[in-house]
Amino acid sequence: MSRAVVLNEKRVERAEAFRDTHEFWLGLGKTTVWDYDMDPPDLTGDEIEVEELFGYIISKIEVEEGVFKNYAHVTRDSNGEILYRDRKYRMVDDADIYTENAYHLLFQITLPIDEFTDVDKYRQAGLFLNLQPATGYEDEDILAPNEVEDSGEFYALSNFRPIERIPDRFDRVMVILSF
Repeated sequence: MSRAVVLNEKRVERAEAFRDTHEFWLGLGKTTVWDYDMDPPDLTGDEIEVEELFGYIISKIEVEEGVFKNYAHVTRDSNGEILYRDRKYRMVDDADIYTENAYHLLFQITLPIDEFTDVDKYRQAGLFLNLQPATGYEDEDILAPNEVEDSGEFYALSNFRPIERIPDRFDRVMVILSF
């Protein structure tokens, strides 16, 4: 028996509508080890929080030199430069999302070396929609939990192997959602 498949055009429409109605933040957490640290547990879809949340960072992606967005449309491409969960992707210009069937959205943060220096490893990233910084922090791109008035809608979660904080290295964390 065959199954119904959502048309690619409709998937792109959903991704486009989603990206146009939200501001995206990644919350980082899970500073203690998993039962098997190099094999993070599978997610069930019933998770309600980022464990041991220590910070939020607004998603910023350089889509072309000097131009940053809160998201990027991506499509699978065996020659792509973006590696996520053992698959390769490449960025697609907003004008080409329908012709390229770019129904995946990339959210990415860069964690500077001088932020959250008391954290030596972390293992989770959650996607938050429309976070509201506390008064006095509205212009900040990196927030501690006590600098947030309302974390917004917790939308997605990713477990991964530990990312070790190294004093002279920025961390880059990404999440890709498929529609």
